Amino acid sequence: MTDPQIISHSSLQSLSAQVAGHEAGVQTLCDGAFVIKTCKRAEADFYQAAIAGASSSLDEVRTYFPTFHGTVEIREEGVGEVKQAVILENLTRTFERPNVLDVKLGQQLWDESASAEKRKRMEEASEHTTSGQLGLRLTGWQCWDERLGRFSQMTKKFGKSIKGPEEVALGLRLFMGRPAGGDAVKVKSIMAEEAPVSLPQLDADLTRKVIEQHILTALDNVITLVSQLEWRVRGGSVLIIYEGDTDTLRSCLACPSPSPPPPGRRAGQRDDIVDVHLPPAPAHLPRKRAVDIRLIDFAHVSLTPGQGPDSGYLLGLRNIRQLFADLL
Repeated sequence: MTDPQIISHSSLQSLSAQVAGHEAGVQTLCDGAFVIKTCKRAEADFYQAAIAGASSSLDEVRTYFPTFHGTVEIREEGVGEVKQAVILENLTRTFERPNVLDVKLGQQLWDESASAEKRKRMEEASEHTTSGQLGLRLTGWQCWDERLGRFSQMTKKFGKSIKGPEEVALGLRLFMGRPAGGDAVKVKSIMAEEAPVSLPQLDADLTRKVIEQHILTALDNVITLVSQLEWRVRGGSVLIIYEGDTDTLRSCLACPSPSPPPPGRRAGQRDDIVDVHLPPAPAHLPRKRAVDIRLIDFAHVSLTPGQGPDSGYLLGLRNIRQLFADLL
């Protein structure tokens, strides 16, 4: 095992498509080819174990993880502090205008190592949001507004403020660029001064195809795989990305874009996967995608043989799948 490379914080740039999490926690390097995400040792260990094949139970579902390229350490100039980070593929790099939604999954938000105070706080957060009822919470999204030539952003306040499936459905309509009459008023009542200036509107036929041909199919695959896993995931998310540029999206749908490899193939597997130095940026951009769906955020994961699947995590996946289906 080689020592991880140390890079300076000044060499990193903000990830423009980040819609959830701490702003300084996810950044880019190498012309945007990779995401550098600061993390605890447990998350790096999980990626290493999953990709290296240390746990056969993850063999199939890991095709829906971001490709892992090892670890790196980030040095804060002037203070000497070093933070550990994982190097992941930048999932938005294959999109012209990536519309990105982060959905936090699960009913239990605390892990077993949490203090009594944090456990109580997380239980209240689950109870007072859609996490407790639906096993999911919308933690933020961006949607390309072609009329204004910019992204419309929705912060985590929306997901923390809404209470039921009707308002989650409202959020999904907005993410898919399909606002209905009265939605602007509803958003204003939820977000107040944080409400977006406008609600993007995309071609309904194209977004129907995105949902029907891509999102539902991918979520069905993920649900099948996760239902066979005996693990517990706290604070994990499903990331949903689709092309927001109408011309590019139409082209991608006409000529099917690549999807994550089918179950059983090891996505992005490398021989030098553990603690590698930064890989070179790809010489050419990957082919454009219409849609990409991945499971992310593995800071609090434990394998639990003999205890069955994570019911709260599965509940969230099944509910988000149904809510997308209801848009058709």
